Amino acid sequence: MIAILLYYCTLYQGNYILWS
Repeated sequence: MIAILLYYCTLYQGNYILWS
């Protein structure tokens, strides 16, 4: 479960940097 949260956090930050 923690791995899923970590995955989503990384994905969210990656998209944030990509769209900035």
